[in-house]
Amino acid sequence: MRLIAALLTATLLVMTPCASFASAVDDANAGMDALNAGDYAKAVQLFARALHSKQLSSADAESAYVERGKAYLGEHANKLAVADFDHALKLNPDDQEVATLRAQAQDTSDTSAGATNSERDGTEDASTAAAAKPHFEAGYTDWQKGDYADAEEQLKQGLILDPYNAAANYYYADCLVRRGDIPDAVLPLRLAVQYGGDSPEGQMARDAAVQLAPRLAPVQGVAMGCAAPIAPPVVDGATTSRRDIIEARDRMTIYMNASDRFQSCIQNGLENARNQAAQRGYTLDPRLEQKYLGQNVLNNQNKQMVSAQFSSARDEYNAAHERSQIP
Repeated sequence: MRLIAALLTATLLVMTPCASFASAVDDANAGMDALNAGDYAKAVQLFARALHSKQLSSADAESAYVERGKAYLGEHANKLAVADFDHALKLNPDDQEVATLRAQAQDTSDTSAGATNSERDGTEDASTAAAAKPHFEAGYTDWQKGDYADAEEQLKQGLILDPYNAAANYYYADCLVRRGDIPDAVLPLRLAVQYGGDSPEGQMARDAAVQLAPRLAPVQGVAMGCAAPIAPPVVDGATTSRRDIIEARDRMTIYMNASDRFQSCIQNGLENARNQAAQRGYTLDPRLEQKYLGQNVLNNQNKQMVSAQFSSARDEYNAAHERSQIP
């Protein structure tokens, strides 16, 4: 309960209107409520928004990192939990409770990583991800300091090596938006939405898509604030490795889930537009409806294409590797 106590104290001290600070406090308190209720995904999002505002005091920021780390543990995202506990320890190196939590999360993370690698039937080549990591870390540090030009360059170099990193795509897109390059920000923003899922960066990417939608045409990939998914690359099943074909299957699954979310988002947006039009006494322009419904038609066609491409690649792989079949 230490987070709530700290933040409530801060609230009592703020007697003058300060909407951004109050919003950060409210988000953090709501995050604690969600954490206590076992709604870990919602807790992560609320703590992320509070921390992203940069309006929390040092003590409250430390508590927010700790509690978000606990929420990550609840989501079995142990590596992210370790990162949050590291942030908290930088703010308060003497916090033994956090040091203990970090050690426990690290132990579990190492065990999980070993299980994942053994499931993949061999040592996973993480050389590109390892090479990208210093760029991502430097870029995120620059982004936090407000050095967006340097952050953009570091993140871009990292994304060349590891193009599907959701967090890096979001922060890179944010850098581009801040310097007014909206068209170039659309692609990384869509990737952040697609691969970010319910992570903080995934949620922030969805929020950014909603904010940018009025400035974008549907053909640019963001319609009604809904980010259209991007088809994963095609692999050559006859020559690819087992690890690569499994990663291709994982990317296809992510793509299919993102496609379903996009279609639902478009439909909800249309229903809201129709309701708003009806409340104002007119019917929504059918040309506008067709423009957005056309996005769903294209989305379904792309889903069929991606599914067929992966099935073909999998069949080619299975034919070439009779002893290592992929379902």
